[in-house]
Amino acid sequence: MPKEERLLNLLAALSGTDRGMSKADIRRLVNGYSDHADDAFERMFERDKESLRELGVPLATIVSQVHETDVAYRVTDDSTPTTELSLTAAESAVLAAAAGVWREASLRSPAQRGLTKLLGVVDTSAEATAGPATPQLDLAQPGPAFATILDALTHGKSVRFTYRAASTGEVSDRIVDPWRVAARGRAWYLVGHDHARLAPRVFHLGRIRGNVRRVDAGPVTPRPADLDVDAELSASESRDVEGTIALAPGRGGLLRGEPADAPAQAPALPDGWRVVRATASSLESLAASVTSVGDGAIALDPPELVAAVRRRLTHLARLPECEDLPAPRQQRRRNSGRSEVAEDRIARLLALVLHLHEHGERTVGDLADHFGVSEKQILSDVDLLWVTGLPGYSHSELIDFSVDALESGVIALSNDQGLARPLTLTTSEAVLFLVALGPLRTVAEALGLSTEIIDSVTDTLGAVAAEASNVAGAVDVAVPQADPVALTTAREAIDSGRRMHIRYVSAADVLTERDVDPRSLVPDSDAWLLSGWCLRADAPRTFRVDRILDARVLDTPAEPHPWPEATEQLGDVGEEVVLDLAPTARRFAESIPHIAISDLDDGSARVWLRVADPGWFLTALLQLGDDALALGPTGWVERVRVVADGALAAYDAG
Repeated sequence: MPKEERLLNLLAALSGTDRGMSKADIRRLVNGYSDHADDAFERMFERDKESLRELGVPLATIVSQVHETDVAYRVTDDSTPTTELSLTAAESAVLAAAAGVWREASLRSPAQRGLTKLLGVVDTSAEATAGPATPQLDLAQPGPAFATILDALTHGKSVRFTYRAASTGEVSDRIVDPWRVAARGRAWYLVGHDHARLAPRVFHLGRIRGNVRRVDAGPVTPRPADLDVDAELSASESRDVEGTIALAPGRGGLLRGEPADAPAQAPALPDGWRVVRATASSLESLAASVTSVGDGAIALDPPELVAAVRRRLTHLARLPECEDLPAPRQQRRRNSGRSEVAEDRIARLLALVLHLHEHGERTVGDLADHFGVSEKQILSDVDLLWVTGLPGYSHSELIDFSVDALESGVIALSNDQGLARPLTLTTSEAVLFLVALGPLRTVAEALGLSTEIIDSVTDTLGAVAAEASNVAGAVDVAVPQADPVALTTAREAIDSGRRMHIRYVSAADVLTERDVDPRSLVPDSDAWLLSGWCLRADAPRTFRVDRILDARVLDTPAEPHPWPEATEQLGDVGEEVVLDLAPTARRFAESIPHIAISDLDDGSARVWLRVADPGWFLTALLQLGDDALALGPTGWVERVRVVADGALAAYDAG
């Protein structure tokens, strides 16, 4: 018997009793338990109780006042059901966007499960389907450690994990009292009290090795009221560094700076080259920016900058070839599909029953659209519900639907057997909604969302899940910033259905002018992305808004285009390469889509990735400089060496 069927039978039985049912009664009366041996039944029943509680079912344990060994179980009403949320169609669309933020399996499942519960009480009406498409917020995923840290924050406990330091590669065991979790760009951090250092520390979640465990390590150090997350995330205060740089015509579009005069000791520059005074947070950061332009930039001043650029280029000109090793097989499976877990399907089955009970019959197609599944899946769900119900399991004790209506493509519930009960959002589900609603509100205007609706949803969830609201308040997600003029121009073009003209610098440092029929704006982890149809390429393209130098809306209406139904994911196409990185550059591997990352014995990291855009990857390698320790295959090594040699020639000639 499928787990879903057994759990539904158990839920129906425990919901239909006032006195409760003993384990013996459950084993004897509830379909799915009687055929198992004693030990197998005990393990199965314990797992099933936990599954019901994870679904938000208020399962009570009743201990006899006469015999303490006599224990019974029943489902109570001691919880706040989803029906009290009274969501409008527009509010449910905002929650769908919030749930969509979480793509990682450990977070996606509870977020989608929570959304499914809410869909049980939202009406499928003309109002519900007439709104705009669900907006997107594409945040980097925090990794499996995040859920455990949230659990520790919820229960006021410490966490224990093994951690590799970025600067030294040292691996150590840490016990930390979590204070805040913060997302900056593509990185997620834990800020908390380190028991070993007896001081606040910051930990990159991507450098946690193995599992994070919630532990009881004594009283938790309270979070300081004046905790400044950004100050803690900054390892040290850095002073801006200035440098004078010569740029070839049309190159260095991202090295923005004020026009300047070349210093007296500078070599003679080719015709058309311009000189700028650029600023960066550190000398190495500025040197990386210069190196990334290859032979299109020459560092002129100060001498320390010139030396840093030459050092990086010299290293790349002699870059070793990486040992050709396949990526770890278990990590290659990270992009494989995920089959639906039983708890997710049960949430939809119960929401389906509640939805039909509250709103009446619906067509199969309407229900499929409402719950975001196929019509085949809805019919399969109805088939399963049809054979579940109360102990006895005669026709009158099973969930029932109208056969005549079903033959016409309509689902009409005629007997719910007490399973048309509102589900309860768990704390973890509510936390995920509330965490995602924060950055959604920040970018609401650019996405064309109503801040009033987001505030209404946030207040509603906070009112029914106060504990979740407190935990979500400890998560700080920063969204990318962009030129407000470029964002406003893109939003105007999208809303008015008109074409726009942009001057754009690609990741390969190529300046182009393009006409684009814009489709959507999406905030990524570290940049805003404009998706549209590029007339120059005659194909769909995505542009980083921070690389748009100029934009204007044209009078020409945007045309309809054959948009692909699904796009290939970055990192899934292109030539496979392997790259060894210094410990200090591991952040690069963690910030991009990759096949796998392995820690090497000397503290460096090996990353496997697919290169769909060779220009982007070459620029990235030049920017890494001597943090790139080795590269493969041979063709890429030779390409980098040639470009680095060409850039060094300008310094040797001077």
